[in-house]
Amino acid sequence: MGSAASLKELREILEKRLSLSGKALRIEKICYTGKEGKTTQGCPLAKWVIRRSSTEEKFLALVKQRQGHTCTASFVVVCLIAWEGIIASEADKAYEVLTQKLNRFGLPTTRRCATNEPRTCACQGLDPDTCGTSYSFGCSWSMYYNGCKYARSKNVRKFRLSVRTEVSSKQVLIRFKSVASVLEVIDVVLILGTRSGGTNARISYSYEPFIQHSSP
Repeated sequence: MGSAASLKELREILEKRLSLSGKALRIEKICYTGKEGKTTQGCPLAKWVIRRSSTEEKFLALVKQRQGHTCTASFVVVCLIAWEGIIASEADKAYEVLTQKLNRFGLPTTRRCATNEPRTCACQGLDPDTCGTSYSFGCSWSMYYNGCKYARSKNVRKFRLSVRTEVSSKQVLIRFKSVASVLEVIDVVLILGTRSGGTNARISYSYEPFIQHSSP
């Protein structure tokens, strides 16, 4: 996503690629933690929380400084966050549909972070109606098949929803496709910007032509 010999040079590259300057682009250096953050009870704990400084900030670049390097790639961008990657109207539609459909019909994925190691603290809560929940969608590698987890499925269900809710499954699919269409624009521009050095790629925030799905 980007590299340079110094932070100053990296900022110049990113500003040129994104057509932004000043407070619109924020750069943060990643700090080495040494070990996973956890509380005295062994519950997961974030050591740092990065928040958007203001509406002026459009992009956040997380940068790693390669220790011992003095080359042209001493600083490497490992993550580039677009705070306004999805327009508010599309985000609101996705939130409304997903929170209702997943709460009612979603099949949650059990995760390690639900409890601590000795299982004395349920960090996400115990009430199934109010506790934190994770959902796993899409294709992934299966250790049992040594390949795609859908490899032996006759009827592929991309979303882990109740069997009886085909309508809800289609509505969730429509919303995810709409979000993917929006994000695709940014991904393509950033990839082109990386390859061309930012001279021919510019991000446009006019996403409506790419959202052609009707609201469920």
